[in-house]
Amino acid sequence: MRHKGFSLVEVALVLLILAILAGAVTLGVRGTLGRVGMRGLVDEIKMFDHLTRTFARQHDRPLRLVADLAAGRLRKTSADGRDEFGEVLKIPAGHRIAEVRLAGRRVTSGTVAVSVSARGLSPTYALRVEGPGGRRQWLLVTGLSGQVTEAENERDLGNAFQAFEARDNTR
Repeated sequence: MRHKGFSLVEVALVLLILAILAGAVTLGVRGTLGRVGMRGLVDEIKMFDHLTRTFARQHDRPLRLVADLAAGRLRKTSADGRDEFGEVLKIPAGHRIAEVRLAGRRVTSGTVAVSVSARGLSPTYALRVEGPGGRRQWLLVTGLSGQVTEAENERDLGNAFQAFEARDNTR
């Protein structure tokens, strides 16, 4: 007499197939979430720079945009660094600002400050943001306009940096 139902082997096989499918879905979602997280961080950094420039213009006072690479944060301070203004942008876990580049200067650790004039102008600078899975994104911020250009690699960044510096120097 045969019982209706599934054998232990059949149930184990179905569970194994479900586990494999769940693992594949998890890996796919994790990669997508990592890309979304990097995109969000890039957008937040762009907005932080924009707000720093706007604050300087509205209050007619020079500021410094300070990147603390070790602590993983960006903040606005007075020109002398004594007073802090507004919210601090904390870099989310798994992401970091790996490098800040100013004309002739690369900073990969510690703290670096970018001066913003009372008119909202700064020197041209670049930030290298890194995220999960080895993702890297360069953000080149043009000093006169505050325009942010994204570059994927060092060569593109170097070419853009030279072009913007040449343009800034001719004004």
